[in-house]
Amino acid sequence: MKRMNGCINIDEFLKENGATSLDISDLDFEGKIKVEYWMGNDRLAFWFKDGKKEFLFKVVSNPIQAYLELVCEKIANQLNIPCAHYEIATFQGEIGVVTENFKKENKIYKTGQSLLTEYYHLEDDGIQSLPYNNLENILEMFKQLTDDIPNKDFVFQKLANQLITVFIFDLIINQSDRKPNNWGVEIDNKNINMQVLFDNQESFGFSNLNRLFSLFVIPENYYNQDSKEKMIVDFLTYFPEYKEILKSSLEQVNIKQAFKSMIAENQILISDDIQNIIEESFTQNKKMIMNIIEEYKSNLERDEQDERKSR
Repeated sequence: MKRMNGCINIDEFLKENGATSLDISDLDFEGKIKVEYWMGNDRLAFWFKDGKKEFLFKVVSNPIQAYLELVCEKIANQLNIPCAHYEIATFQGEIGVVTENFKKENKIYKTGQSLLTEYYHLEDDGIQSLPYNNLENILEMFKQLTDDIPNKDFVFQKLANQLITVFIFDLIINQSDRKPNNWGVEIDNKNINMQVLFDNQESFGFSNLNRLFSLFVIPENYYNQDSKEKMIVDFLTYFPEYKEILKSSLEQVNIKQAFKSMIAENQILISDDIQNIIEESFTQNKKMIMNIIEEYKSNLERDEQDERKSR
């Protein structure tokens, strides 16, 4: 697909591929696109093909979200986390992003929602699974998912590490939309992995979504609607072995380099205002997490000293 000033014009692409109309109903009828609707039918998304490759285009509700998808992809690249590739695109004057379908025909994909619904015997309504969208319950489900695999202990630990890596990534980008439909697993014979990350536009504190769409540590975080600060403390308490990984991951991210990579790869211009807003949000979030880590470490050391004195 052709890019103009770093943006793909899907109208022009469809015309070049024989579309006689750009009306959504006509395009769907002609088989040019497969229409979907997101978020209560008020935001358009559709699949289309370029040769043998299939792509999803989705309209964003705020133009900055298009850039958030791209910058989150670059942060994932810096952390060596598999992530879908995004480009900015327009359709009928609406701005959005386009991404190639990452699913492979020879592999099986299951969403977190379907996995949690089946394991905890829930109704598959997208709502009942939300309280179970936490590390504790997901890890319990992963135990059962890997139970019949010959090397089940290895595969389970790998899945656990990948899941917690996703959680750490979400902390770093301040993700507020890792609901069960926004993560899943890829099954290849007897091997299971977390699938590539996607849908990161509700990040960096710009989302108006209910924060209960996030991935949590324990069920209590959901039911008590704990603050992010409390959730991070719970994470360090339940998974202390990942404290240094969280800290080193934060230090590894270079937000300025992420923008440089976006601009160079996509040949787009990003206003200084947008870059500054996202950089400031990242910096504040990083500072908050680092402060919690240091405070948690100090509290542990103080508790250990008090325990030694009481012996």
